[in-house]
Amino acid sequence: MKNTLLRIFTAALVVIMSAVSFTSCIKKYDAIYFEGANGEIVSGFNENMLSYHMSMEKTTLLYGMGITSDVPDLWKMTVKDIGYEIEKESENKTIAQIYDASAISTAKTMIAASYLYDEIKKQDTVEGRVLKASDERMEAQVDNVVSQLQLTMGSKGKFESFISGYGITLSDFRKYYEMSYKTSELRSALDVSEDEKKDYFKNNYAIVKHILINTNSKTNDAGEKVSLTPEEKEAKLSVVKAIEARLSAGEDYEAVYEEYKGEDPGTDYYTEGYFVTDNNMYMPEFQDAALEMNDGEVRTVYTSYGAHIMKEYPMDPEKYNFYNDVNSEITSVLKEAKYIELVKPYVDMVKINDRVVKEYSVATVPMMTPDSVQ
Repeated sequence: MKNTLLRIFTAALVVIMSAVSFTSCIKKYDAIYFEGANGEIVSGFNENMLSYHMSMEKTTLLYGMGITSDVPDLWKMTVKDIGYEIEKESENKTIAQIYDASAISTAKTMIAASYLYDEIKKQDTVEGRVLKASDERMEAQVDNVVSQLQLTMGSKGKFESFISGYGITLSDFRKYYEMSYKTSELRSALDVSEDEKKDYFKNNYAIVKHILINTNSKTNDAGEKVSLTPEEKEAKLSVVKAIEARLSAGEDYEAVYEEYKGEDPGTDYYTEGYFVTDNNMYMPEFQDAALEMNDGEVRTVYTSYGAHIMKEYPMDPEKYNFYNDVNSEITSVLKEAKYIELVKPYVDMVKINDRVVKEYSVATVPMMTPDSVQ
């Protein structure tokens, strides 16, 4: 029960990017901060928020690795020790150093985005009007998040008892969530034109169809997926060779495709073919071939699904919105690029109080363990 409750609570906090600390007293937002024109702090973290931010980074990392309690020795290891590939200048850094830097970078971005949100919402622009409307919903959204977390914990008292165990005040919790809300809303408010999406599709995608012949497995009468026998595999490979021979002899690809497309149920939805880019989740062999091939080229590649007899189709930029998932993917990529470009100069202006920040590390802040939930 404790494990389940903790996972729910941790997931909720990760989604909303909650806040934190060791000391419950209210402190100035001067651990990491953004200064206004007159030198006043207009956005930032205090020690409470920084501490809990580090705890959340730690908890999220360990839970992502399937670990539910702290592993002190992990933080002393280097990236090279655990076999990860990383830039050479970082391979001898400890895991703690790598994730401390990542957590500070995330905090700086959040602070810069929060400042930009407040500035842009004042403007009479499309983005400004969107953020102004978002701002009117923010307090209710914060109230709803707090209420939902109280419900998750079982009661208001249990929720407050839990966060007080980490030294965080409710006011700091709300402040942190407000900043998270602003960060998310700023990203969402950025406008992406249809022409931008069309150009991105034209320059970054390939359109392919494929005839799939499963040369590895089949579904038996019990509905179970089982490996093909050597004889069955050989028969399937003979089908592949026969199709390749027909296409080499000049037979129309579309006609052969219609004959065999039932092997891949995805073709019922992707009627215009698969739209492939370098951040899709297709098998690497399939994705690489799609992005390497020339218009009209036919190529066979093998993956764990079997043989893919692929054909590259001419790029039609007007098809960028043919599939909702592709349109959504392009929109997300372009919004993220705009967000990074917009925020980066301000991230570089965020200041760090080294005296405070050096006191906090993923190696030393507490992890949210099942024992924390009473």
